[in-house]
Amino acid sequence: MSRGNDDLRDQVLEAKRRLPLPQLFERLGIETKGNGQVRKNPLREDDGNLSFSTFEREGGWGWKDHATEQGGDEINFLEAHKGLTRAEAVREYLALAGVENAPQRHGKAAASRPSATAPARPARAAKATSHPPIDWQKCVEAIGDDDLDKLAAWRGYSRDFCAWLRDRGLVGLAEGCFALPVHDDQRRVIAAHLRLGTSGRWKYAPQGVGVHPLVIGPHDAENLLCFESQWDAFAFMERGGWHREEPEGWAVVATRGKSNGGLVAAPGVPRTKGCIAIVQNDTAGEAWLAKLEETFAGERVFAIRPPAGVKDFNDWTRAEAVDVWQLIADAKAIDRSAKTAAPAAPNLKPPAPSGNDLEGLADGFGLYWLDGSEKFFRRSADGLRFFEVGIADIRRKLKVLGMASKPAEGETCSVIDRLLVHVQDHRAVDWAGGVAGFRAGVYPMQGKRVLVKDSPEIPSPAAGEWPIIRALIEGRLDVPDFGARQLATFYGWCKCGYESLLSGEHRPGQALVLCGPSDCGKSRIQNQLITPLLGGRQSDPAPFLIGRTDFNSELISAEHHQIEDMPSAIDMRSREFFGEMIKASVIGDIQRSHKKGRDAITLSPFRRLSMSMNDNPERMKVLPPISSDLRDKIVLLKAQSSPLPMPLETGEDWRHFREAIKRELPAFCHFLTQYQVPEDLRSRRFEVRYFHHPEILSALMENEPDQMLALLIDQRLFEADERSGWRGTALELQQLLTDDESKCAAEARKLFSYSTACGVYLARLADKHPERYINDRSAKKREWIIRAPGVSV
Repeated sequence: MSRGNDDLRDQVLEAKRRLPLPQLFERLGIETKGNGQVRKNPLREDDGNLSFSTFEREGGWGWKDHATEQGGDEINFLEAHKGLTRAEAVREYLALAGVENAPQRHGKAAASRPSATAPARPARAAKATSHPPIDWQKCVEAIGDDDLDKLAAWRGYSRDFCAWLRDRGLVGLAEGCFALPVHDDQRRVIAAHLRLGTSGRWKYAPQGVGVHPLVIGPHDAENLLCFESQWDAFAFMERGGWHREEPEGWAVVATRGKSNGGLVAAPGVPRTKGCIAIVQNDTAGEAWLAKLEETFAGERVFAIRPPAGVKDFNDWTRAEAVDVWQLIADAKAIDRSAKTAAPAAPNLKPPAPSGNDLEGLADGFGLYWLDGSEKFFRRSADGLRFFEVGIADIRRKLKVLGMASKPAEGETCSVIDRLLVHVQDHRAVDWAGGVAGFRAGVYPMQGKRVLVKDSPEIPSPAAGEWPIIRALIEGRLDVPDFGARQLATFYGWCKCGYESLLSGEHRPGQALVLCGPSDCGKSRIQNQLITPLLGGRQSDPAPFLIGRTDFNSELISAEHHQIEDMPSAIDMRSREFFGEMIKASVIGDIQRSHKKGRDAITLSPFRRLSMSMNDNPERMKVLPPISSDLRDKIVLLKAQSSPLPMPLETGEDWRHFREAIKRELPAFCHFLTQYQVPEDLRSRRFEVRYFHHPEILSALMENEPDQMLALLIDQRLFEADERSGWRGTALELQQLLTDDESKCAAEARKLFSYSTACGVYLARLADKHPERYINDRSAKKREWIIRAPGVSV
């Protein structure tokens, strides 16, 4: 074999080391799961059932399309994916991996990162696609003021910073989604990086451009800040005041993913001697840092990490006031030989805002004014709450910091007075208080500017064991015959609520009802587990939900709406009202907050409703009738008596129990983030499908057989979202519900206790719901027409 072939083989091996198959998928904009598998077949659009897999083998990675029997390595994939010849695919792969014509076998530093004095040859352009280029300017112009408000509320940035991102062309709207620009080596926009709604997934438009880092700042910058996530980068820049004045000599690069640490050496990124890396607090973040260190071989890398328990830098800035320039000054350089922190070179911190920068001063102190009042609010040092302060308090605080309280010579008012006027003119809010699901900050809500005074204490996930929590849950819910289903439903319900709070992207969740014997531990699940899982704040909504009061202001600030003992013997009208209020609580995006003696305001709080009650029929009769439109919005779980995981006889016992739950809660949260709801139990809307334990449902419906029939009909006829309706006789319906293939056969046989029961109950349903149950009687045959739920006449 010739020397040229040896060199090419070495280059291919080096490319496979740098860009293995899972990372190649990311570079090409192909969506993958956490385990490296693709979400859909990248070679065939019509592949309804995924028949494509990747696997690690000796010497590298492989792939196979099981329907066509195609397979191979990274180069074979490029051949199939882009329709290239073998030679074209090899050149394309080397270019994507950044090793085209790179020297080999001369050490990592030579192969990894071009020197600052000899810029790297630009990567070979990807093969042109048939997709039209993106009109990025149009995407930027599509961002309206409401969109900026949404972005600010979602990511915890200031409104002014979001406007700056738009003005700098760093954010846009494409296909109705928030999007970021993708630049080529010359900083020209060639694609958009779209975030797909609440799924959290990303895609490129047009596809096929490959993964490029997001670079902000001058080409000749002396200092480089490196981020895995663009959201972390923006959070750092917002806290550093980039939107007020961009610091001279600083550039920012975000690699758009944990697998792309090597992109800090991509063409277009400033060639600096070392960098400052802002690292995420997980294993993937450390792997990203290791790749970045390898790329900067021989040069100094400084690392900044969020505190323990905080996932990433964006979350850190949302939890407390972070001085990013002080973090840079205190950053530690990584000593590769000893793997210990070496002292950082001193960095100059930009000067504090002067008396002429009123917005900088106000933002630094977190000052806001409640419109039409004497109340001002100041952010706490940790950023987790706002304190109500008066003008005298503000004056004292600013005087301590050296601000003059008297006008300077030749001026008519002091710096302090000008600052207060500026706050009233530019930093006024319409309402201040607690809003469930929102960290302390200022948010747009229903046309108002709302100051949220305090933050929920959302636990951070951390890998570990949780035996006490597991015993508490499984001891109550792992009941005979239905234990696995109840546990999956409960874990899915907790997962949806916890991840909604953690991400700030609020999703609806069903009302959870735990029915069981007295003192079996069901309320302990509510108090000791669900409440701290959902931020530590709970309130009793029962009087409001059954219509006994119109005042509900205390509910707005609590994430967990917890009912332990409902008033007994409420009438049917109140029960039906209760059902309507549960539906509004589950699926409503807004809630009217009304405090006695105050005007009401409409807000957008997060909430989860849980109830616990004894399992005797009299107590359960307070629950609303389970109608077809309430059925999927409520979960009915049976709790059983079982020994508690710890003794709870003394006050000391209770303290140890609460401390044990608190210790294990991060591990339980980590379990929830990794938990996958079984495929057949998934719900697009609620994460997990509802479940009604048959014993609980039967007891609840004991005196309402027509409602029980309605539930069985929906379960048997319309479970698969069948919308065509059904026609037949009462006898045919009875046979359908009780046959061996029916999942509800046992309940149906119990319901039809006499021969004409099905027809009698259908008649009652037709009287109550004539739009769904229609008696189509003729001289020859008496048939019924049953329409699917939600289908209009």
